[in-house]
Amino acid sequence: MTTSYACFFISPLADTEPPVLIDCLDNRDIIIPLERDSTDIIWNSVATASDNSGQVDIQYHSMDLMVNIFRSGNSQVQALNVPVGQTTFMIVAIDDSGNTAECRFTANVIQGKHITTFLILKKKKRAQ
Repeated sequence: MTTSYACFFISPLADTEPPVLIDCLDNRDIIIPLERDSTDIIWNSVATASDNSGQVDIQYHSMDLMVNIFRSGNSQVQALNVPVGQTTFMIVAIDDSGNTAECRFTANVIQGKHITTFLILKKKKRAQ
């Protein structure tokens, strides 16, 4: 008599597909007065991402350790104390399996000249 056995098991498939960043933030050129050496910047949008697993965490990082960047509410991103010069920021999307996607954007802070405003008045023609 021959006996045969069959063994079945279900192995979960590993998620290797990274999330997709849909919106990265735009690069900015900011002119500040000569008297200042840094500024705060606000982007009126936030990054969004999608993933096949459904859950994505979005993190904001600055390549300059002195600059703090964070999401403020549902529709803004703020960067505090951005110094004169170019600062690179990075957005990282991470899914539940640890897969990541990233994008980078920059803020270029420029010390400008003193701005003088001239008011030019246009003469009205007299009615004849």
